[in-house]
Amino acid sequence: MVLLFPAGILLPAVCRKTIRWWKGLIAGVFISAVIETSQLVFCRGLFEWDNMIHNGIGCMTGCIIGNWFVRKKENEIDRKITIHWSSLFPSNPQNKNN
Repeated sequence: MVLLFPAGILLPAVCRKTIRWWKGLIAGVFISAVIETSQLVFCRGLFEWDNMIHNGIGCMTGCIIGNWFVRKKENEIDRKITIHWSSLFPSNPQNKNN
């Protein structure tokens, strides 16, 4: 479960957008299946089905946390744009007829 957790955190950051939880699960199961199949083919380590499930859940959990960071960064960028835009065009211009 811990093996693909960092990959799940990096997945939204690399794509630069939020990733649905089920896509994170599928990515984790696929990566883990490649690892487990290579262990089976090269007779190194043990091929276990539950590793694929646990690593997929770890990737999904990391993806959910990574999405939180991506959303937080997007909100900061939106706030900076709004502040910059409002300073260029104030909503209450002062009357300069004096």
